[in-house]
Amino acid sequence: MNITEKLERALSNIAPFLCDIFIEFSHILTKTLVVSHGQELLPSSLHALKQTTSIVELVMLLFNEGPLLSHTSKDHIVKVANEADFILNRMGADDIRKASEFEQLSAQTTVERKSEEQLYEHFITAACQRHQVIASRLQENFLAMMINDKTAYLNSSRLFWKLDP
Repeated sequence: MNITEKLERALSNIAPFLCDIFIEFSHILTKTLVVSHGQELLPSSLHALKQTTSIVELVMLLFNEGPLLSHTSKDHIVKVANEADFILNRMGADDIRKASEFEQLSAQTTVERKSEEQLYEHFITAACQRHQVIASRLQENFLAMMINDKTAYLNSSRLFWKLDP
């Protein structure tokens, strides 16, 4: 049994599926499979692949373009991973910056609130002291008036009439 017969026997069930994959995803594969001189390998191979169903041609296509596809896919994955890493690092830096700004704003707000609280406490204490001083002065004035009125009434040479019964 030669190699062609072995290939046909081993891949006879999967060959149509592989052909369909190459044909179905040709628009994606043509963008990635470009050789060093700029020519595209897949379109010419697909044209030949559509006209024949030979398993040997399919295997040759896989051997010719498989490593290139693998290398291109690897490069694309590495590029996407690097971009994702860059984006994540930038997002992490933004998160750290925003957290720092929030901490500063919170600290500033806390200081402002404490200063307002001290000011309000000072106002309340001053008002209480002022009310206490006013109350004590009023008490002294009332007491003085009451004492002075009685002494003035008792020591007066004028005659006062009681109006109430």
